[in-house]
Amino acid sequence: DGTARLWDIATGTQVRAFSNPGAWITAVAVSVNGTILASGASDGMVHLWSTATGQFLRSIGLLFDAGAARSLQFSPTTGELLVGWDNGVLQTFDPATGKVKLESLVPAGFLHAAVFSPDGRFILDAEGWPSFSARLWDAHSGEELRVFAGHGSEVYSIAFDSIGTSILTGSDIVRLWSIA
Repeated sequence: DGTARLWDIATGTQVRAFSNPGAWITAVAVSVNGTILASGASDGMVHLWSTATGQFLRSIGLLFDAGAARSLQFSPTTGELLVGWDNGVLQTFDPATGKVKLESLVPAGFLHAAVFSPDGRFILDAEGWPSFSARLWDAHSGEELRVFAGHGSEVYSIAFDSIGTSILTGSDIVRLWSIA
């Protein structure tokens, strides 16, 4: 319904609703310090909100259509916001200003997910057609470091282990990889 909702997990009650009329919510993330909620939408826009007041802070978008904002995550170390769009564009932004921090990384396939490593040093993406792979990037320079190929269909889910030395990719099968 175009609404992101913040819930109190202890009581199960809704704390606040963040409305984005006219577009479906396709991704959400809360900043590490809990003060900002990011909501990505089917129209490709990302909206930032104050979790304390519900006040709208700013919008982030591209100057071209890259599809829905598919993936959002705040860096565990710098607080930058990672945004991944359907058509394979990845960027990081300063949530306080909306300024681009890391220029576009363009994976080889349609994007399903993107995450930071636990130490914030890396970005991992999950790609669909035509690459059917996951790709590891340096989160500071944007350099492509490694491609995890070999799946027979789209990679829909990815995860780092708790220390950031291994990843899981979910596709036709689940695979465990060393990032080394």
